[in-house]
Amino acid sequence: MASYISQASQMVKTHLQKHGRYKQQRQPVQPDISDWLEAPKKTLLEAWKKRWQENMATKQTALQAADYPVWGKKGSLPLYKNLSKADASILTQLRTGKIGLGAFLYQIGAREKPDCTFCNLGCPEEAYHLICQCDGLLEAREGLKKSLGVDISTFSCYQFLQSLSNKAQAETITKWVRKEELMPFYNLSKELEPD
Repeated sequence: MASYISQASQMVKTHLQKHGRYKQQRQPVQPDISDWLEAPKKTLLEAWKKRWQENMATKQTALQAADYPVWGKKGSLPLYKNLSKADASILTQLRTGKIGLGAFLYQIGAREKPDCTFCNLGCPEEAYHLICQCDGLLEAREGLKKSLGVDISTFSCYQFLQSLSNKAQAETITKWVRKEELMPFYNLSKELEPD
């Protein structure tokens, strides 16, 4: 029976070909979608690079201590080892520059001016300024100078950031920041986590 059907199909096909009514079936074309799938990624990457370059060209970005490695050979974070939760939080904020001080708060729109509230000289209230330069903290800095064994007021911004990557110096600076109440929102931590 199958052979009769096959034979009949062949006869119909031959008849249609003779009269020009039979068109061969085309193989479906599989579109190459790999380029189509990669295009959004490529476009997004190009847009991101362009935005990054424009941002870098228009803004002066400060070097952050977070650019310095803190990973030990075994993969732990020795810089933060044995620090209290509050001190580890302060150190992270000091190292990244994302800290509750005037300059950052102004940058995110939480403050009207970035100016330092300790010296009122119009300097932006940043970690480097407060710890190394601020005239309003001159006396308090003497204690830090004794603890560190170095005059931190002579540090360049680069040296300050390097000191935040040194375990002993970073710990001393962090404890000093908390003790001097430079960030009032850590005052409760002094009661909960005494030195």
